[in-house]
Amino acid sequence: MTKDQRTGARFRWTRLVRVLVVMGCVVGSFAVVPACEDKNTLLESYAAQAKTSRATVTAGLVASFKAGQVTADEAITLAANKLEAGEDSVDFAWAVLDMLKAVETQLPNAGEFEIFWRRVGRLSFWAAQTAYTKGRLSDSASVMEAGPDRWKNEAYWLRYPDHDALVAIILDASGQRSQAIQRLGSRPELFGAAEEVYKKMTQSR
Repeated sequence: MTKDQRTGARFRWTRLVRVLVVMGCVVGSFAVVPACEDKNTLLESYAAQAKTSRATVTAGLVASFKAGQVTADEAITLAANKLEAGEDSVDFAWAVLDMLKAVETQLPNAGEFEIFWRRVGRLSFWAAQTAYTKGRLSDSASVMEAGPDRWKNEAYWLRYPDHDALVAIILDASGQRSQAIQRLGSRPELFGAAEEVYKKMTQSR
């Protein structure tokens, strides 16, 4: 093989390698994007279906979580974003909370995951608040403390007095004022909305 032939062969081989590398990058990109899109599409489909059958969506979320198709954080984020955007996504948020309850033993429980559990509590708050403002009293009462028990601790209620106040308001609206007063009165300290609601309820007895 002459020098020119060797040079030409080496050039063609180098060019082929470059083409294969580029193709690999493109294929790799396409392999990642659909997975993300599929995950988002799956969660959005659950959100759309929740108003029709919350139980079916809960079961689907549990199955998808166990299969590694969606994470707890992703489900919480979508549900919270929809509620914060003003969408009536109470049923989807409720389904997410029910899913978290069903897979509670598979969720992180250590102290360093406290922020995660606060997010679960806040999802319950936003869902209950939305349901209450839309006149869905029974649903607001059911979802106001939905989800795993892990987030329902004294530290949470003291950090978020608006949630404590909302629960008391819903209890009162459901004809359970004495329970509402007892609930707030049991706190070592009351702040913000919780303190205001407690004062109004006790003064008007």
